[in-house]
Parts: sequence; structure tokens; C-alpha cells
Amino acid sequence: MAVTAQQGLRAVAASAARVASVVKHRSEPGFALLLQLADRHFSDPGFEDALADCLREKATLIELWENWSADQRWTPSAYVEDTKAGWFDGERRYVRVHPDRGAAVADFIHRMAAWLSRREVLKVN
Repeated sequence: MAVTAQQGLRAVAASAARVASVVKHRSEPGFALLLQLADRHFSDPGFEDALADCLREKATLIELWENWSADQRWTPSAYVEDTKAGWFDGERRYVRVHPDRGAAVADFIHRMAAWLSRREVLKVN
């Protein structure tokens, strides 16, 4: 049975909601694994936008991700500050400025997932 475009969009939205909520597990041992597993979703070109939409609808999740980013104590790592997301390795690199905090946090999650899953540093296009 073929998947309709509508079903595909619903599946992406559901995945985005799950990934956005991963931050609720930030104090649990499996948190890094959840971020690693999230990396596979970013292979869909529309996923980061869907994630940003989901985050915009749930501002408390944006705050949790921003707080977790600020609390990180390791280098190198991705970071998010207000509408900026980037990479920190002693210097701030590959910074992208986004139109809003939801998009910036989605970028941050993408960067963290790529780093934890593949040790890839995402650079600005």
C-alpha cells in the first residue's frame, strides 16, 4: 500500500515531536543515545523545518534545549544562543543566525545528533 503525501507529512511531524521531546530525558543515562538515534531523521530534507515548527508550538521545549546547551561542560560541542546556533571548539565556528529560536534550536539538535552519531561537525551551507 502506497503512503500518501499526507501520511508522510504526519509521520514526519510525529517524528519531529518525539525528537523535540528528547530533552525531557536530559538527566537520564540514555539521553545521548536518544540524540544519536535522532540523527537518522535529518536525512529527510523537511525534517529540520518540521522540528522547528514543533518547537515553536512548545516554547517550554525551546527553553529546555537552550538551558541544556548553556549547561554543557564539554568541548567541542554544538551550542544555541537565542537565534544563533553554531559549533564551539575553543572558538565559535559555523554560526548560523535563524529567524527565530525554534529554528535555532532545531539546528542545534541537528548538530548535536550528527556529532554524537557520526562525529560530524555540520558547517554552514
